[in-house]
Amino acid sequence: MDPELEAMLPAAIRGVRLERMSAPLTQLAGGGDLCFLMCPDEPGRLAEASGLPLEAISYAFAMDPNAELGVAVAALRFPGVDTSRLIEIRLAAGSHSGKHMAEPQTIEVGTRTILWVTYGPFYNQYDNEYLYASGEVLFLISGWPPEAGEAPRDVALAVGLLP
Repeated sequence: MDPELEAMLPAAIRGVRLERMSAPLTQLAGGGDLCFLMCPDEPGRLAEASGLPLEAISYAFAMDPNAELGVAVAALRFPGVDTSRLIEIRLAAGSHSGKHMAEPQTIEVGTRTILWVTYGPFYNQYDNEYLYASGEVLFLISGWPPEAGEAPRDVALAVGLLP
């Protein structure tokens, strides 16, 4: 458990309360074929790309249990890793579908810059994420694709609530 990492995630968006939880990344690694929070091989690829042992990385997640919102946010803490490397670590490690397939798109949300990335050989609206880094934490924001170069409302609201 990492209550400090959980506290970095939004508690509510548009008045909708989010469930927050955390765990050492080791608990998401290993066997199985489900990719609810992360696929079983993702933690190992993230550890390898970061140069940290898997045991050093913690994970937290915030989601709307009633699916009223168009966003969910995960956070990965990479202790001692420079913030400027975090997005490149994710791109090198890939997501549940593997490496990013299209050129990442930079999007401005208020004063913050986020990166929209699509994955997998056959694009679908669920096979993408927005990336944002702050401190030693990489945020993986799941949401609908951008429209006209802008993040969807719930994604933008979530980004605005991050440290």
